[in-house]
Amino acid sequence: MIEKKTVLDRYRGEFFEGEWPSITEMLKLNAHRYSDRPAFSHFEGNEKHSITFSELLERVYGVATFLKSKGIKQGDRIILNGKNTPAWGISYLGIQALSAVVVPLDNQMTADRVDALSQFSGARAIFADNDVLERLSADFEFKVSLSKFDNAEYVDFESIKSAKKAPAPLPTEDEV
Repeated sequence: MIEKKTVLDRYRGEFFEGEWPSITEMLKLNAHRYSDRPAFSHFEGNEKHSITFSELLERVYGVATFLKSKGIKQGDRIILNGKNTPAWGISYLGIQALSAVVVPLDNQMTADRVDALSQFSGARAIFADNDVLERLSADFEFKVSLSKFDNAEYVDFESIKSAKKAPAPLPTEDEV
């Protein structure tokens, strides 16, 4: 019987080990294969903006590096509450790149509900839009604004997504 090869078989050992790649490993593979192709597209008014797979990987590593610098590690919980934007997706992938736990919350939740769920989940930090961050009373180690917002109280997402730092190392299988 002939063994059937898959596209992934060509990349096993170079981009991932085991039967299936993780989401972060798949992103690395896609950045390699489709570096200049759009990964995310969004509109600001009538103007279309795209982020390529290589740009996406760089921004995801920027978020992961930022989180690592804040002491976030595998298993730590981080709330992600925002509108459907590239910033939300980049944050999600950046949190996962460190094997931290994404606690996704509906952007339409009341501040009281977000506060209660942050306490229940034990989240150390939150990524959210400014209007949500301003209404919260829960105590977080740090808050990241997904919106462009120049306020020293919040870390501005724009400043970390463009960080050109070395990528955070992916956790090994033994660490997972």
